[in-house]
Amino acid sequence: MNGSVKSGSAAKQTRGERARDTRRRILAAARAEFVANGYHAARMATIAERANVSVQMLYFAFGTKAKLMSALIAVAVLGEGRVAPPDTEWYAALVGESTAAGVVRSFVLGSGEIFERAGPLLLSQRAGATTDPELAADAAAGDALRAATYRDVIELAAAKGPLRHGLDIDAATDILVAIASPAMHTEFVSDRGWSHDRTIAWLAETLPQLICGDAQEHGAVCR
Repeated sequence: MNGSVKSGSAAKQTRGERARDTRRRILAAARAEFVANGYHAARMATIAERANVSVQMLYFAFGTKAKLMSALIAVAVLGEGRVAPPDTEWYAALVGESTAAGVVRSFVLGSGEIFERAGPLLLSQRAGATTDPELAADAAAGDALRAATYRDVIELAAAKGPLRHGLDIDAATDILVAIASPAMHTEFVSDRGWSHDRTIAWLAETLPQLICGDAQEHGAVCR
């Protein structure tokens, strides 16, 4: 009987591992298809073929092309473990910064990998949202969540030191949302030919100067 229980547990674990492997294959195939062809031209049948699964399984797992894109973006932003940025180690280090400029700089440096993973997908999502209401709703929800997170960063920075003269919380948040974005990262790397490291270094140098009144005073600029 004990052997039977162990065998059943092993079988369940194996099925779980297979399911996770299948999901990873689907997401990898979807990323390749969306990035290569854009949301509108991407075909679920091609994604299924790339992932070596049936189209029926693909729809069963994700429901719609819009939901597949949204799941892919969630993994790109949160990682496989689905850990929100405020719960990460780099965000905890950001909270420990002693200056406004240090907070903004640390946020940019910590977000770099997210920009790299999510940028091309978010551009594809934005293009697809023009004609797909479901995708548009998901994109709007994601934008609102990002803006709220960025506002939290600005409020934290303002608690550590002054914002640049003439800026309030709203204006500083707008600057951070517009410039410290996956889309901006993709523009520099894919369209302008910058490396990822150069792009993040420039953002980490520039944004504290644009937003924080103590950027030069505390030497928070990244050279």
